[in-house]
Amino acid sequence: MKYLYDYRQFRNTAHLFFIFLLLCPVPANSQSRPVCSYCGKSIPGTIISAGKSFFHPEHFLCAYCGKIISGGYNEKDDKFYHPDCYKQNEGLTCAYCGKLLEDEYIVSTGKKYHPECYEKNVLPKCSVCSLPLKDKFSVDIYGNKYHPAHSAELSKCDCCKRLICQNLTRGGKRYSDGRNICMLCFLESVSEQYQINEMFKKVISKLNSFGININGKNIKAIGVDRIELKKRSSSFSDNTQGFCDSETKSNFLNDKLVSKLYNHTIYILNGTHYLSMEATLAHELMHAWMTENCSEKLPDKIKEGSCNYISYLYLNSLSNSKKNDFIKLIENDPDPVYGKGFKEIKFGFENKSLTQLLAYLKAKN
Repeated sequence: MKYLYDYRQFRNTAHLFFIFLLLCPVPANSQSRPVCSYCGKSIPGTIISAGKSFFHPEHFLCAYCGKIISGGYNEKDDKFYHPDCYKQNEGLTCAYCGKLLEDEYIVSTGKKYHPECYEKNVLPKCSVCSLPLKDKFSVDIYGNKYHPAHSAELSKCDCCKRLICQNLTRGGKRYSDGRNICMLCFLESVSEQYQINEMFKKVISKLNSFGININGKNIKAIGVDRIELKKRSSSFSDNTQGFCDSETKSNFLNDKLVSKLYNHTIYILNGTHYLSMEATLAHELMHAWMTENCSEKLPDKIKEGSCNYISYLYLNSLSNSKKNDFIKLIENDPDPVYGKGFKEIKFGFENKSLTQLLAYLKAKN
């Protein structure tokens, strides 16, 4: 009795089998011959032995394509397959290119990929350098993903907080006062005083329409650089965009207070995006309103949180789609006073009228 072996090895399959071509003389008693598992008849000549089954050579068929198997095969659940058909049947094809998977593949979110297809076409790409993000990565408030190392390599825009690079912001500039500004903000920035004056009138008009009564005659806004703003501000930080300097003159008659006169000067960073400047003006004008209408004992978190909330309402009232970038800055401010204060005021008053917030601020000590 002679055995011929056709040996092929396949990885990433359920089993590894070999075809045995059993060649033997036909015995006198045909009843001793194996029965074909396909047709149920005795096999008089060449026998295909696969697993626990026997077949006529022409009946050893692939369960996937229906064609004769003449070489290596795979078995599953008592069914037999060409190796490539087995991969097709088991879904061992790349979810990106559709081609068969070979020795190694990657499984992600339940889908299988060639390593090269996964890296080039499935993995998220760095918004800064466009290379695949294989390991941990950072995500900014705009949804841009990037390698953490870029945070140390690149400057952030002092206006929108994006990493300044060609891919994200088309580059940027550096002002003489040390500020970095991306080209997205620079191209729509405001630096001239006459522009600030027009913007100032616009914001006052909008706040008055909200029911925040502000007398613009005793308030002025002046554009300054960071160095001058630092001199004027009593609580300056690198994130400071403006400061409202308020002066109060009290008038007494017979030692009795009869009136107060207020004058406010808003110092605002020039060279910033016009929407950022408008939001800052709304914030500082709310400070002027609180100086005239609220207790000096009002906690800083309530003051700054309320001013940020007015900036938020102002931006939301605009039809400009770019407003969303600056709304995100307010919503994602990590500062324990400005950011947390905003979240608390928004949580407490977003479903109430602005009149109720103003009444709360006037009554709060």
